[in-house]
Amino acid sequence: MEILFDKKDAANASLTVKLTKEDYKSKVDHKIKDYTKKVSIKGFRPGKVPAAVVQKMYGKSLLVEEVSAILAESINTYINENKLRLLGEPLPDNEATGIVVWNNEADYAFVYNLGLVPDFTVDLTAKTGLTAYDIEVNEKSVQETLENLKQQFGEMVDVETSSEGDFINGKLKEVAGTFESTTLLPTSKLAKSELKKFIDLKVGDTVSFDIQKAFDNDAAVIAHFTGASNEVAATMSGHFEFTVETVRHTKLPELNQELFDKVFGKDAVTSVEEFNIKLKETIVDNYKRESKSLLSRELQKALVENTKIDLPSAFLKRWLLTTNEGKISQEQIETEFDYYAKELKWNLIQNQLAEKNNIKVENNEVLDKTKEMMRTQFGGMPLDAQMEEFLNKFADNYLKEEKGKNYLKIYEQIVHDKTMEHLLSNIKLATKKVNVEQFQDLMRQDA
Repeated sequence: MEILFDKKDAANASLTVKLTKEDYKSKVDHKIKDYTKKVSIKGFRPGKVPAAVVQKMYGKSLLVEEVSAILAESINTYINENKLRLLGEPLPDNEATGIVVWNNEADYAFVYNLGLVPDFTVDLTAKTGLTAYDIEVNEKSVQETLENLKQQFGEMVDVETSSEGDFINGKLKEVAGTFESTTLLPTSKLAKSELKKFIDLKVGDTVSFDIQKAFDNDAAVIAHFTGASNEVAATMSGHFEFTVETVRHTKLPELNQELFDKVFGKDAVTSVEEFNIKLKETIVDNYKRESKSLLSRELQKALVENTKIDLPSAFLKRWLLTTNEGKISQEQIETEFDYYAKELKWNLIQNQLAEKNNIKVENNEVLDKTKEMMRTQFGGMPLDAQMEEFLNKFADNYLKEEKGKNYLKIYEQIVHDKTMEHLLSNIKLATKKVNVEQFQDLMRQDA
């Protein structure tokens, strides 16, 4: 066997594997002999099928199977021993290989294309000019959060007449058409100009309205209200009638210990004053995380844009098409390749930075991160010993699912967080105070 490596440029190479009959013939002969004992062929006793018969019937497929196994093993060994850093996986070069005529006495030469990780230097000067935002949380933001919490923990009750913010259940009918449905109307989704039509309605009342005016021509809201698809909702117009069956009102909770415990856990705060302080601290912490997340995205974007990495684009497009087995078209690949390339570049940059700065992730960190993620699903509330035990088992099972993909996803997230933490702690940032509204505008621009 002979393996030839030909580096075309910084990111492309080919691998030629040459086989002689001495590399595969004995293994194929052994398989044929083994087949004579197992195969069932009419006219021959079990285990007594002549090798010549097996060779004639199965020889070619056994040859292809054995040569394929030898190729896979030899290519993998060569890549590992020579420490080749690949993008994607080796792809057969059918044009260079030519037509393969299979027989048990031939020599073969198979050519594979490789995509290589090119040498590159991370341009750390791209870190300059970044701004860390210090968000000032005012009383308005605190009160808005409090109102949202009250809505979240409110109790739904039936009322006689509708008011703003209520949910009205009833029957919807198209006046000049055939569309009908029983649906729930959240009055908070109505256009301000049309809201008054739906106030002070009682059970049995019918209101007529223009569906596009009622929802500001928002097809997504119309779809949610009517139950129609987005495509159908986009074409809906004209007058509809809505007949009230029930009116549901959110009874807001009082600012007392019951609400304190629901929001922050049992006895975490015990007075209105403590609650307000804790609420503001929580809002501030949340915005600090959002600000840090925005800064991380800006830093990632700057590093990708300012670091030159010559990717083997043609190879990667072919690899994506091949490995997705018809699930994605060439047109889709062309459309989405720029996004894919940016993500790939960032992964390469991140890996280089992590390696240079000795950033590592231990198994217990992956487990802790998974448990932290799952705790958020419980609202971040403290859990008792029994629930903690359940959480440990649930997290462990989650990490084992999807053939290890879940573990890898959490692992890579921690690498990302640690790399960003290292970068941000070692660069000088401009700081700027902004209010909540200004920061939300920045977030919308980043989306």
